[in-house]
Amino acid sequence: MITDPTGTSELAHVARPLLTLMHRLSGLETTFISRIDWADQRQEVVVALNTDGGLQIAEKSWVDWSDSMCRWIFLSGHEQSTDVAGDFPGSLGDVHLGMKTFVAVPIVTGEDEVLGTVCGASRATIPVAEETLEMMRLVSQALGHLMESEVAARADRLRAEHAELDSMAMRAQAADAVNVAQALETLALIDSLTGLANRRGFMVRLEEELARSGRHDYPIAVLRLDIDKFKAVNDTHGHDAGDRVLATLGAVLGDVARVEDVSGRPGGDEFAVALPYCNTGGARDIAARIADEFAAAQTFLPHPCTVSIGIANSLLTPRREIWEAADRALYAAKRAGGNGTHTWPGALTEAAIA
Repeated sequence: MITDPTGTSELAHVARPLLTLMHRLSGLETTFISRIDWADQRQEVVVALNTDGGLQIAEKSWVDWSDSMCRWIFLSGHEQSTDVAGDFPGSLGDVHLGMKTFVAVPIVTGEDEVLGTVCGASRATIPVAEETLEMMRLVSQALGHLMESEVAARADRLRAEHAELDSMAMRAQAADAVNVAQALETLALIDSLTGLANRRGFMVRLEEELARSGRHDYPIAVLRLDIDKFKAVNDTHGHDAGDRVLATLGAVLGDVARVEDVSGRPGGDEFAVALPYCNTGGARDIAARIADEFAAAQTFLPHPCTVSIGIANSLLTPRREIWEAADRALYAAKRAGGNGTHTWPGALTEAAIA
């Protein structure tokens, strides 16, 4: 017997019969459809079908994206796992839900933006046939069109509501409020000193890029950078000089970055860059260029600062571990005396970038 909670949204109304078919064909204990809120880094279950006595996923339940099984499987570059404990040890599905099988297909727009997922899971090992996976992909395409239509409809409703304002003054006031809200939202993701993404803004973009590289199976590298002996600059030359050093490295990252790259200042004198479509050799070349241009740009200091750089690449490190791996590489570069680049895993390279 299948437990079928009643949903009222148009998405739930359209998705439920498709999900029922998928549920029966896959043989999985639970199947569900979710939305992803990238700004809040949350995933919410919109529609769910559960087999009595099996794994239960509740509608309207939500999870932080960092804990989402969909994130884990997207970063793996696959659509299903029949060994969750082995493939994703320590994950929510492994530790708390006892999953053995998990399947996830992204719901994407024409712009390749992920809006949600079509998923299935079981506490038993149940390989999902390619024919069923193809059906899930078709379902995700249909739901992607519907979700895009819902977004457009909401935008139309907002425009209609604004059009009903009685006077030009009220319309201007409403427009100002929208502009202020949009500006504040943008500022909340930007580091004011460098103009790069702050920690929150960078991590949101990094998650998007990691998931995209996993879905389309191309490499991605992450650089984590730390300015060597930065405290000495503040102590010797003052905080204004320290701010100029930070702004200089931010400008260098902006100059060196390709169109597809994402640069950020997570905090203090730490910076980071995500490099889609980049292998280890390419990441090392970019790191060397950053170090060279950073040193050359500090004409306002008698002795330019150097930078330590840690590199991790999805060709050598699982995507779900790439951020931490780059941090370990950075620590290794600092421990070796700084002014160098270290690739995880691997030996110290570019021992003295000048």
